[in-house]
Amino acid sequence: MISLFLCMIAERYPPHIGGAPFCIHQLSTALVRLGHHVQVVTRREPDTLYDEKIDGVEVFRVDCSSLPRLKGLSFAFQAYRKLSALSKVHDYDLIHCHSGICGLVGYWWRKEFRKPYVVTSHGSIATSMKAGYLVRYLARLIEEFSVRNADAATFDGSNLLEDFVESTGIDRRKAYYIPNAVDPELFSPRESVKSHSGINPDSINVLYVGRLVPGKGLSTLLDAFCIARDRFPELSLMVVGEGPFLKRMKESLRNRAQKADVSFFGAVPHNDLPEIYAASSMVVLPSISEGLSRVLLEAMACEKPVIATDIPANLSLIRNEVNGLVVPLGDVKLLAEAILRLAKDKNLRRDLGKEARETILRDYKVEKRVKRMLDVYKAVLKSLRQDKIEGSFST
Repeated sequence: MISLFLCMIAERYPPHIGGAPFCIHQLSTALVRLGHHVQVVTRREPDTLYDEKIDGVEVFRVDCSSLPRLKGLSFAFQAYRKLSALSKVHDYDLIHCHSGICGLVGYWWRKEFRKPYVVTSHGSIATSMKAGYLVRYLARLIEEFSVRNADAATFDGSNLLEDFVESTGIDRRKAYYIPNAVDPELFSPRESVKSHSGINPDSINVLYVGRLVPGKGLSTLLDAFCIARDRFPELSLMVVGEGPFLKRMKESLRNRAQKADVSFFGAVPHNDLPEIYAASSMVVLPSISEGLSRVLLEAMACEKPVIATDIPANLSLIRNEVNGLVVPLGDVKLLAEAILRLAKDKNLRRDLGKEARETILRDYKVEKRVKRMLDVYKAVLKSLRQDKIEGSFST
């Protein structure tokens, strides 16, 4: 096996908590374990070092603007400066850029060093970001430019791939669907000790894990939960995550007439999440917009029944009534009914959970994702070598 020297460009990387940072870290560490050399250029977070090694991956952090609307472009410029300096010392085989704005770094780098870059879309920033029309339009143009000019583009949702193929006109042979993955040994069925404060051992626990932002459909979840709990008092809601929506959620609950049994856990370290999943009876993802959700993959690997909205990314993973339940986007009444249905039927929870784990073991293990990504790298490098050979003949 030929060892590759890769550089990942990512706005966010652990210890920052989030789906994309985790997926990038998961890929990077898996590649290192296979004998490849991986470096990461990312944004510096408070209380982090500029240079360090995390699980065998060399991480270089750069400062960028703190102004919300300038963060992305500021990171792109600073990341490119750092990458350019590193490239004069290290001979990278290719650059892997995670997001459209990071793809600008790859484009500039290829212009200077004449080597390939791959871009991965972890969900369209332009459709999920909270910003005005002009800012979202500009973000979309940048995303499309990065994808169109990349040597290869990968997408964690098949619907996202189709959208970009249609809007950019990129060669379909350069576009790859590579879904996110999960470690089924870390996330596996286990008995819950329910030792965390805030976990009621006598309740049917509904779990939400994710950022607390409006795009996650949290208002729908709160409304549905309160309706379901009025009819089934044994229900409780566990909320894991942080974000600007947290204060609004708590105020909304305080303003309700009925008493709502809700526990807020804040951000939970990734390795502690299996115990949280184990304490749950079901996991709900009410998202308005989503790539292939890491939370759904983890919950399903833990053999938990899931309820999710009928957006394309969720439908690519969940078969309704087979390995989970799907409800229409924004439908409070049907979400409440789905929660009640699982709460009242232990056998259904068991059956959906078992099929959910089988889905993960069959199609969404980390090893499979890494192999697919390595195949993309090899295809890009093979194409580059072929172009050089043909170029030498033509001259």
